[in-house]
Amino acid sequence: MNRDATTNPVAAQQGPAFQSSWLACGFSFLLCACQPNTDCADYRSVSIAQMRQGFWSGCFELAHVVVVARTPSSTTPRIYAQDASGGDFSAIVGKCDATSTHPCPSATATAASRVLDGAVLTLRGYYHHGMQSDFEEFHLDQVADERRLATPPRPRSLRVSDIARGANNRIAFYQAATVEVDAADPLVMYDLSPAEFRLQGLCPAWTGFGLIPLSAGTVPPADCVIVDGGVSNPDGVAEPNPREVLIGRQFFDLFSYSSDCACASASKQHLVGPAASVAGTMSGILVPALDASSQATYQVFEPLSKAGFPVQ
Repeated sequence: MNRDATTNPVAAQQGPAFQSSWLACGFSFLLCACQPNTDCADYRSVSIAQMRQGFWSGCFELAHVVVVARTPSSTTPRIYAQDASGGDFSAIVGKCDATSTHPCPSATATAASRVLDGAVLTLRGYYHHGMQSDFEEFHLDQVADERRLATPPRPRSLRVSDIARGANNRIAFYQAATVEVDAADPLVMYDLSPAEFRLQGLCPAWTGFGLIPLSAGTVPPADCVIVDGGVSNPDGVAEPNPREVLIGRQFFDLFSYSSDCACASASKQHLVGPAASVAGTMSGILVPALDASSQATYQVFEPLSKAGFPVQ
């Protein structure tokens, strides 16, 4: 795409000084060595769709956005918000993490943890868009509740191929979505132990699992194994099939399925095994994630509830 400010409607509105800095960093990935300043002295007011199609990092105010979902964490809450009009690129996740490169104030974390689905908010924060990885995230500085509710945009309809790990379906990131899984080609268990979902702590040890269409013709994974008198996950797939669908567990309070062999029972989760399959309508949110070692972006489908994941 052309990153010239003259063809970027959002950049064109920001004035000559901003356009000059944009052009300095916009023409070439190979030549650009610009380092963004994550400190926010002021915020440009734009829609989410404008921000995400602006192709740069910076400080923004997102007014009158609607809460689609919120993760259950009280310490590092995430707010999935969307422009009320919906459409391509219209959603983002607001992240609150006191240990990030753009730390979240404690008062903001408290406010973020209290918002309701459907609440109308004004968000301020720092938007990071990786020029090489294409990874996006919005670090929250302020959360202002406008004290009214609205109906979120209609969930986006996606195909199974749209949510495959490498599809990079940016226009649909962070939006609520439904996926119709044909009973003639169900999603079957592919990997109980994806490397992307491994944690370093004892419990939980895994935060998701991998499915794949039956038509891919892959071999079912091994079941849980006994190691030193305890139960452990089997080895994961070393070279994942690009058709794999990664299923995450950000909404663990309502989405209770897990492949965590050692911890599922203790955390009151329903353990899914090698024979599990999914057919019907899945509902959730498609999110990007960043591989820290390769700086490559992949995507994860995050079911919003147990009811929206028709596992058999």
